[in-house]
Amino acid sequence: MNRLGFKNILIIVVTGLLILALGLTCYLSITKLEDTTKTTLVSNIIRSSQYESKNLQGYIKSHSEPVIKLAELYSKYDYQTGHEKYMEIAQTVTDITKLTLGFDDGRSYTSRASESFPGGVGILSKYDPRTRSWYQLGKKSAGLKLSEVFATKQGALLLLAVHPVAGGVVASDVRLTHLQTVLEGIDIAEDSVGIIVDQKGMVLASTTAIATTQDQVQDISELSGFANRM
Repeated sequence: MNRLGFKNILIIVVTGLLILALGLTCYLSITKLEDTTKTTLVSNIIRSSQYESKNLQGYIKSHSEPVIKLAELYSKYDYQTGHEKYMEIAQTVTDITKLTLGFDDGRSYTSRASESFPGGVGILSKYDPRTRSWYQLGKKSAGLKLSEVFATKQGALLLLAVHPVAGGVVASDVRLTHLQTVLEGIDIAEDSVGIIVDQKGMVLASTTAIATTQDQVQDISELSGFANRM
């Protein structure tokens, strides 16, 4: 997973790793707990952290590898036409939500038709891939790269897996909406809470009202201790 730079894209926080499973109250008073209790809680946190981290890495990997394969096919066969159909086929046979292909001359194609992409073919006046950060990231890369996490206009969190092709870049959506479900399914201690943030401190998922999606953990006074250790 190192090739994906996962640790530089998604940092899962909790006493250094995944979940604030001790909860705010426990966090503030952990030094008062008996050594045995602390050891058990920390052990549970680490074990769950490692397990869920592997699951998340596997999820991102499975949504990134098709981009590598698609780039390899473009290199092998030098496709010149029908790009929107190749995007649609690649999406159909994988679990990817959407694939987008852009070229240096401004042409763009996607696996999902929209107002800007009728029939999967982009309208340059409405969508110029060359101005997009994912395209610029791909052009600077020799292989697969992951973008920073960002929010769509609808508020959905995702990152893009990008890979250069001849004269352009192909990208795949890696949606992170399932992180909330993952977090809510982890039960380590009674009244525990969990928060997942990216490398810049943006909250991606949370089970506590003090931290909501897209908040910056650095701005949350109750979590300043964790934020300072990031």
